[in-house]
Amino acid sequence: MANSKASSQFYATVFSVDEKFAVPTASWLASGDYHHHIAVNEWSGPHQSKRSSGMHGLAYFQVQFHKEAALSSAISKAKTMGVEVQVLDSYTIVTDPDGVEIHLMLL
Repeated sequence: MANSKASSQFYATVFSVDEKFAVPTASWLASGDYHHHIAVNEWSGPHQSKRSSGMHGLAYFQVQFHKEAALSSAISKAKTMGVEVQVLDSYTIVTDPDGVEIHLMLL
């Protein structure tokens, strides 16, 4: 991640998670009392390129929602942040500030 603060803000806003612990170059976020559901860091350097097709590393991950209202809320928050939203047949794609796709789907 090129900017862990921007990534942390993205995940906190879109997924309504709280920062549980942070250092200047990383943060750990979760809902409830869990220690972390997602972590972001910029340990590979502040000049890392935004992810593009064919790059090594994490390309995407999936977030499954149990309630349609929670899924709709995440999509709405992403749109409010100016994030491109792609609605497909069985899931919706939002992309984090570093170019990692998040596939959102209802269980």
